[in-house]
Amino acid sequence: MNQTIPLSRAVLALILLGCLFFSFNTVFTRADALAMYDTKRMFVCAIVILFCLALVFSSASRHQFWQTLTSLNTTTQLLLFTLFAFSFLANWRGLYFWPAHANYFYIVGLALTCICLVPMAAQNRVMSYQYFIAMSVLLFLSIAGGQWLRTYYQFPESIHSVLSFINPRFINQVQIWILIPLMYLTLLAKRKQRHYRILQFISALNVAGIIATDARGIAIAGISAVLIWAWLESNWRRQVMVLLIQSLIFGYILKLLLITPIPAYILHGGELDWSSIRLDSPGRIQLWLEALALSSFWGLGGDAFVCLSERFGRPHNSALLVWVNWGFIPLVCYLALLLQCLITVWKTPHRLTRVTGLSLLAGFAYSLVSGVLDSPLSQLMAILSIALFWASFKSPSGIPHDTRIYHHVSVMVLALASSVFIIEKIHHRVISYPYLEQSRELKVQFWLGYNCQTEPVILPRTPK
Repeated sequence: MNQTIPLSRAVLALILLGCLFFSFNTVFTRADALAMYDTKRMFVCAIVILFCLALVFSSASRHQFWQTLTSLNTTTQLLLFTLFAFSFLANWRGLYFWPAHANYFYIVGLALTCICLVPMAAQNRVMSYQYFIAMSVLLFLSIAGGQWLRTYYQFPESIHSVLSFINPRFINQVQIWILIPLMYLTLLAKRKQRHYRILQFISALNVAGIIATDARGIAIAGISAVLIWAWLESNWRRQVMVLLIQSLIFGYILKLLLITPIPAYILHGGELDWSSIRLDSPGRIQLWLEALALSSFWGLGGDAFVCLSERFGRPHNSALLVWVNWGFIPLVCYLALLLQCLITVWKTPHRLTRVTGLSLLAGFAYSLVSGVLDSPLSQLMAILSIALFWASFKSPSGIPHDTRIYHHVSVMVLALASSVFIIEKIHHRVISYPYLEQSRELKVQFWLGYNCQTEPVILPRTPK
């Protein structure tokens, strides 16, 4: 045990250090958008492969895996098994057989990694939240730094002027997993009278970044989750609401002072440009209607949407993506898991479970209007958030789970299959780069552009 805890701490720290690097870096610039996006995906793939190989070669890892999995309640286990079983069926009879299986086993690899992260998250929760604080600052600098450069060179103002990411929405998709944990830490700091003002300032920085990127989806999802938190936490209700109001007010002020328009006025003078809130439609309705037209009971298999959609790589709605690719039964299981999380948050007497559950629900709520569960860095934050939520439950007492030979074999097969398919996806991507440089087709999905590379098999049905 004394050796296991430092090792798990080191592994989790390495993952979080990678998140810090990709939250703000000047190695990959917007001039090389392919590298900026794809290196994040390769980082996540490398993590999944490492955990899968650990499950293949380490019996202790497999034993810990089954201990964690069986500690979940029976309903969760049944829903997860049904979701993955019917998803496999959809991929087996899908339009794009091998890409569908590659997509499936990548998701399986993420699920295996998530379960492996649970004991690590339980042992190193404080460290994880400390890294979240640093990520908040670095994500803000990615937003502010891009705006400062644009201001300095007197380019027209644009919310797309960010560093480290090809789109500001990818920053927002990472931020959503951090908002409530950071507020939780701020309130704890206020009670302990330690670092409260610093954390209060960082909470306001998060809001400033959200306002600067004109992100309505994360604002609605985040504020809604905080309001539910305040409603459920009678002892903390006033403190939660005060911190929310303070963060909104000071966040807006910091946006004006640190991002726009005050920096431009100080550098170049002229009139102050007070930007208005964006009220135009982002085109989600048309995109969702396209996804609904492709939906069917059994699903079209993995990669169906990215290959069949004329313009988009994903429908910006996680539930619709599950429906299109995997069918109606996995969709029901997916929504049932979210409902179960909401019920747990509602009924639990434990504050930590409520906080981690609300953080999880905020992320999944945002995924209903954005590609939160598809983008690489936010995808990694999602499985870490799930692990933190599951780790918040008290370990069940009683006789430890007895792992039998078929338990070990099944995990080894899944982990090995995930590793092989992911390595193949990376290999195919690397050898495709000469062609990608000449391509103007840059749908964002697993990779940036050139995601659908095969023709469909004989259609079992005509998409509606």
